[in-house]
Amino acid sequence: MKLEDYFRRENLHFHIIPENARETNEGYVQKVKQALSNLGAPSDFKSRAICRMGKPKNSYGVSSTSEREPSLRPILACLLSPMDFESIWFKRKALLKSPCFSTVLIEKDLPPKLAREWAKL
Repeated sequence: MKLEDYFRRENLHFHIIPENARETNEGYVQKVKQALSNLGAPSDFKSRAICRMGKPKNSYGVSSTSEREPSLRPILACLLSPMDFESIWFKRKALLKSPCFSTVLIEKDLPPKLAREWAKL
């Protein structure tokens, strides 16, 4: 478990960033970068990967194949720098004041066992 924690320590989940069926990889990467720039994060942050997680689902939790209804899959951002991670993590609540990203939630990427323990608290 410690090894898994170590590899996940600079990963962040971005929730409630809608996507459409025709969105490309660059589309959601730009959305994440735009949300981070609203936080005042450095524009040149380095990441290993930024990707959507899971199958597309609509707001009702049903698999979405429709182009009309946006999907709400979380986005996983794997940052390279612990300093970038810390600056984003401590400024995450500033997104609530942003007009475009007021519904976006940022969470740490926790292993499933640890996430269940935190949920109990």
